[in-house]
Amino acid sequence: MKLYPYRRAAIPALLLCAVGTAILLAYLSVIPHPTDILASLARALGSATPQFIAACAFIENLVAINAYFPGAFVILFAMASTHGNPSSALLVFIMIAGASGTAQHLNFFAGKWLRRHIGEQPSRTGYLTGLANYWHPQLGALYSFRAGVSGVRYRHFARALSACGTWTAFWGVLMYKLGAVPLSGESFIAIFVVYLTGWLIVEVTKGARSPTS
Repeated sequence: MKLYPYRRAAIPALLLCAVGTAILLAYLSVIPHPTDILASLARALGSATPQFIAACAFIENLVAINAYFPGAFVILFAMASTHGNPSSALLVFIMIAGASGTAQHLNFFAGKWLRRHIGEQPSRTGYLTGLANYWHPQLGALYSFRAGVSGVRYRHFARALSACGTWTAFWGVLMYKLGAVPLSGESFIAIFVVYLTGWLIVEVTKGARSPTS
């Protein structure tokens, strides 16, 4: 059996390994536990400066690095903290959108750089594809990176990335209206692991059905 059809399963598998390793090291008290980091971050975001929020949003959207920073956390808590204050909500939203877009561009051009070494065939993308991927920072970061690796033209990437603004606006308005996030830090970790596990199963299933497997 050739491993080539299963190459796409490597990404969720590696991310699961990264999260599992981080949790193990946390239980061994080598590093802080992710739930503790998220709890501290949730408290900090409630009264954080726009610059701090932007920095967190930037990290949350960086491919690979955000494996220890489970998804959409910054916009959910930061926007919820602005409930009842429209001017503050607008400023926070602009900072998050700008930082997220910058990080996604970095992911894309990192993929472009890697493409020169692995020779992937160019592909196309668009707004609807972006909608299917940018609802979650981890998935969006990976999508931007893969778009670069696949040789997607910048104008097509920019069209897809506009969907990131759509999702950011959706989550931002929703959290501003709710004024609270009905999830704990531990819930975010669990959701992230379930999401990655489902993604891994899908990619392994596709690989098993491939005629080259």
